[in-house]
Amino acid sequence: MPSIRGYIAERWSADDWAGEDARLRFIQSQFWYYRGERAPGGLLAEKSDDGWPRRRTRCAPSVRLCPKNPLAVYMLGRVYYAMER
Repeated sequence: MPSIRGYIAERWSADDWAGEDARLRFIQSQFWYYRGERAPGGLLAEKSDDGWPRRRTRCAPSVRLCPKNPLAVYMLGRVYYAMER
């Protein structure tokens, strides 16, 4: 039976991805998405009508960075739908 016998800890920086623009933009997009999701008043917070513009502000950078990120696009669409736009 296969098992994990150890691991190597590595640190990555944006410079390591310099030649991989699409991957870097996707990672940055995910960062901004989760930042908006977990922040107070974010996507997972208690919903209130006055909080939707704040949620839009937090999701939009994620979509701008990587328009092909399906999670970010879907959640921004849900925000716009809730705002009736």
